[in-house]
Amino acid sequence: MGRYSGLWTSDQPHFQLTKEGKGFLGMFQVDWEMGAQQGSIRGSRRITDRQRNFPFLTELRYLPMMMEYSLYRFQGAEKKYPSPEWVFSATEFLEGEIKARQKVLQFGMNHGSLWMLQRATHLTVLESDMPVAAELMYFMDTEAEDYPSFIKQNLHVEICGGAEKLVYLEGFPDNYFDYLIVDNLQTQVYPEATIALAISKLKKDGWCVLHQSDLPNNHLAVSYLDKHLPSLRFTGFTPIDCFISQTRMWKKV
Repeated sequence: MGRYSGLWTSDQPHFQLTKEGKGFLGMFQVDWEMGAQQGSIRGSRRITDRQRNFPFLTELRYLPMMMEYSLYRFQGAEKKYPSPEWVFSATEFLEGEIKARQKVLQFGMNHGSLWMLQRATHLTVLESDMPVAAELMYFMDTEAEDYPSFIKQNLHVEICGGAEKLVYLEGFPDNYFDYLIVDNLQTQVYPEATIALAISKLKKDGWCVLHQSDLPNNHLAVSYLDKHLPSLRFTGFTPIDCFISQTRMWKKV
């Protein structure tokens, strides 16, 4: 147990490496057991994103933040201290860009939605999973001090998915939103068409943010964006991943 053995005051935990992936990008899983309690920890040997881009050394300064948010998740307090799920340096960049009362379109509701609302943006969320949206909206109701009514009035959630999302997007005028936020498009039936339509609703100088832009299921959307817009790539740590991830941003010019 080494230097951490003193943290355990009763039974000593038993650790066993149970699964290990092959190759440079392999994952591993360690199962643990302590008395009647059992659990597992998953991690990665990966020191690049999925496209084998190395992070800048400056990304190391975000390691304490990653550990802090891991503790919040362990304590069930991640909603109390919300952060976007993007690479930390991408969040820091966008922090300097976002202004109050700007209009944001987000695909999928998550803790980043709370972060956006705390910055007094007008947020429209297209969510296909009603329980996810209901859980976060209930949290805002129970935390009235942090989310007063005037903030909640800036949120509009539309439950829709697949082709319904395209129909709903058609209802907005072109050049309407200041930001388009996408976690990833793994549940989107028409990713390229959806991104193309959403970009038409983005204002000039607006930003499209795509987390996990290195995932294979985002390839069509990324290819479309790369053909039409200049971009920034952020490779580094995130609040939710214990490995290196990628976030891309495209600016509409």
